[in-house]
Amino acid sequence: MGRRKFTPTVLEQIPKLVSDGKSASEIAGQIGCSVDSLRVRCSQLGVTLRRNGLTVRLTQSTLDGLRRQARAEDMSETAFASALLEAIARDDLYKAVLDLD
Repeated sequence: MGRRKFTPTVLEQIPKLVSDGKSASEIAGQIGCSVDSLRVRCSQLGVTLRRNGLTVRLTQSTLDGLRRQARAEDMSETAFASALLEAIARDDLYKAVLDLD
């Protein structure tokens, strides 16, 4: 019964879920298996559950605003924050965004 949960389609989705910032626990809940089963199966197949990136601490009001905007854009919070940071870096908008002058 447990092996049916790890269909090729499900296995293809796991890296995307990780990159969207989902934890192993969230992914296991979404696909309907235990965290241990998920870890073992991913290990066997060479699929990483490690999230790369940096940790950013935000005020609750800032986080709430980001969450609202992410929902409005139909994006995950992580994908939205990532897109913002990538646009700032790509277009060299650091000073404009921070308005340090």
